[in-house]
Formats: sequence, structure tokens, C-alpha cells
Amino acid sequence: MDKMVRVILYSFTILLLCMSCQSDNKATASNSGKASPNETEFIRMLSPTEFLQVYKENPGSVMVDVRTPKEYVGGKLVPEAENVDYHADTFLEKILMYDRDTPIFVYCFSGGRSAKAVYKMKQLGFKKIYECEGGYQKWDRENKK
Repeated sequence: MDKMVRVILYSFTILLLCMSCQSDNKATASNSGKASPNETEFIRMLSPTEFLQVYKENPGSVMVDVRTPKEYVGGKLVPEAENVDYHADTFLEKILMYDRDTPIFVYCFSGGRSAKAVYKMKQLGFKKIYECEGGYQKWDRENKK
């Protein structure tokens, strides 16, 4: 009986951890239609093609590549993409240097790190966040066709 209780508690804990790590990848808006000063207006998941198109339509926005420096030098979506390694100890420090009101475009290799970065950025009060669905890997695959 004691072993069964531990298994159930362990399973429940894992389930809670998995649920807390998920990001809301759909476009979201505040309930009132206008975000409070510390509330994200929206997070939008875009295909690689849409991601680059919307980026180009938003002059002054920032493109952030959250891959490792080694991955970053292997290729990037746009020449001006700035590398802020999600796994680096300085990630939060560097990401906080960006204006939270400026549209920010985030991608990684396959979508995992960017989802985590977007989650943190939302908590930090960034207003408009765009995420590249499938990351650099999907963009690269689509552009080799």
C-alpha cells in the first residue's frame, strides 16, 4: 500500500511539472483588450515564413536567437539576429536589456528553448512576443526545398 501511494504521488508530481512547463503557443490577448503595464499583449506562434515576414513588417523590432553560440555561428534566420543563449547564466540579464515594449522575435533550433524563453519573457513583462514554430531547423528544411 505504501509503495502504491508513493507511485501515485510521484506520478502526480511529474504530471504537475509537465503541465507547468508548457507554454501557450497560441495568440493571446488580455481580457479587457488593453494590457496592464506588466501584462503581455500577446504571444504569437508563426510558421518560419510568416515569422520572417512579420519581422520585416515591424521595423525596429528585435530578433533574438536563443541557441548556443556554436549553433548561432552555424547559421541564423537574419544577419541582425542577436544571440542570447537560453542556457547561459547571463540569459535573464541579457534579455532584460531589451525594451519590453518593442516587438521581439524569438527562435531556437527546434522550438523547445524558444518556448521556455518566451515563457520567461512573458513573466518579465515583454508586451509583444513572436515565436518561430519549429525554429531554425524547420526554417532550414523549408528553405532547402
